[in-house]
Amino acid sequence: MCAILFGVLLLVWPLFAFGAIFIFDAPITSRGDAANRYLFAFSIWLYPILYFLSVLIARRLLKAGLGAWTILLPFLLPAVPPLICVLEFTSNAAS
Repeated sequence: MCAILFGVLLLVWPLFAFGAIFIFDAPITSRGDAANRYLFAFSIWLYPILYFLSVLIARRLLKAGLGAWTILLPFLLPAVPPLICVLEFTSNAAS
């Protein structure tokens, strides 16, 4: 189920990847601002790579005969970019 959810997010990923280009349009106010922009953009752009990496890790764990919960652990890897985006938005809203 987790793999299906993250796989469905790949369908809308091109829209977010295109939108991430426009993050760099606004003027940079500080080094922290620049770092946050790059972190945000790369977290969006690297999402498919993390998804396919987690699928490969899960398949290897399945072939090794490990339990279902162990196989689901790699699928937490694609959750990192959306989590970074949420944290970025909440930190900007607080300041």
